[in-house]
Amino acid sequence: MMKGYALGLVESLGYVGAVEAADVCMKAANVSLIDCEIVTGGLVTIKISGEVGAVKAAIDAAEAAVRKVGTLVSTHVIPRPSTELYKILNRQEESPVDAIQKPEELQDRQEQEEAPVEAVQGSGNTEYTGSSTEYEQKSEEVLRAMKVVELRTLARQIPHMPIDRNDIKFAKKEELIDAILSCYRKEEC
Repeated sequence: MMKGYALGLVESLGYVGAVEAADVCMKAANVSLIDCEIVTGGLVTIKISGEVGAVKAAIDAAEAAVRKVGTLVSTHVIPRPSTELYKILNRQEESPVDAIQKPEELQDRQEQEEAPVEAVQGSGNTEYTGSSTEYEQKSEEVLRAMKVVELRTLARQIPHMPIDRNDIKFAKKEELIDAILSCYRKEEC
């Protein structure tokens, strides 16, 4: 930034207030929008720059407009900021070029993500060749390793489930496992 320039900040709760602030700033004075940063907790900060008087006027206008929306958190103008400050403002965690992955890396990542899903899905559809106790023990191990959400999804997919479909969302893990195993024993599922 050149000498005589300022940095203006408007922080609002929610994206709508930030868009309103940016719009008013751009219309009120000859300023440039540097960034609109979405912070956690619903806070959104817009950063503008320009000549000191223009930035002060733009921030004052934005403050009044965002107060009407009711989401203003704070405003601040830093006249003639240090050049070191712009290193912080222009820092990005990952450049867009670095975010693009090579096709091999993307394929490897997809294979790694799909592998556990195939193992769980494949275990329920395997042919049984041993005694019934081996099958139940293996199924029970797989079922106990599953999360309750996964068990509920599986229970909804089984056609003749002993638990009513409306009661599945309230069933506990043990109830779901027992019901699924009893359905496997009946062999009509």
